[in-house]
Amino acid sequence: VPGVGSHESDEDRLARNHLQHEGSYLTVERLDGEVWTVVATDASWETQFLWTSGILGTSEVEVRWSVPLQTPPGTYRINYFGHFKYYVYSPVEPISGTTRNFQVRTF
Repeated sequence: VPGVGSHESDEDRLARNHLQHEGSYLTVERLDGEVWTVVATDASWETQFLWTSGILGTSEVEVRWSVPLQTPPGTYRINYFGHFKYYVYSPVEPISGTTRNFQVRTF
């Protein structure tokens, strides 16, 4: 429903140590036929990327999307892109996650 929020939570062990100079930490996509189209990123006003430090060097990431009122109905998903380390001296590895598809509807 436009005007209502959607969010995804994940664990990221390195958001604080690997800035996404190119690309984005998150994308919101709408399904157009058989193609996913990006409709928002972490640079969009309606998205939030919240990072909190956890125990034992882990971190928790929460991605929020406040669905704008003018958002067309359809099938959407949220993608997360980050990096992590298994151990202190291990190499930095990419990690990503995608929500289940969800519907935005109007009343």
